Amino acid sequence: MASQSSSVLLSWNPNIQITGLDNETKKYVSLSENFNKNSAKILKDLESHLQDKVFLVGDDLSAADVALAASMRDHVATLAKKKAKSKLYSNFPNVARWFDFVQYQIPEIISKPVDLLQAVPPSKKKKGCSKKGKKEKVAPKKEAAAPKEKKVAAPVEIEEKKAVAPVEEKKKETSKKSKKSI
Repeated sequence: MASQSSSVLLSWNPNIQITGLDNETKKYVSLSENFNKNSAKILKDLESHLQDKVFLVGDDLSAADVALAASMRDHVATLAKKKAKSKLYSNFPNVARWFDFVQYQIPEIISKPVDLLQAVPPSKKKKGCSKKGKKEKVAPKKEAAAPKEKKVAAPVEIEEKKAVAPVEEKKKETSKKSKKSI
């Protein structure tokens, strides 16, 4: 194993036993050493491998992730700067997702993260243009009208009428009848 990967891994985990790595981890650490020579092939292989995985080996961040992400950093930064030409997200969405996640897990290794923001695709139809490319007439925007004041109705005076209870009316009627009969 070359010294570049060893130094990266030791700065990530000073207690790591580089000679004691499992075969799958050794495979990815070895790929990290040859990344610049075979970047196109390695990116294609990683894309399919990472389709249903978060990390390269196992369920946690491992030496494989650290070594490969560290060796890929400059190449990915170059691709990210050429957003329109490289189409990093469209060609390698799983690698871009994995790299973006891993780079923030190892700030002591990748001190300056690569900005992998996905470019917004251009819209098919521009505002104010027809299919032929001629400008259409766009209605001018109406200025916001001043808010209307709410009209409040003047208070209406209501004449109070005293309600006469039906019992009192019956008493009056009976008293009138009794006076007539007398």
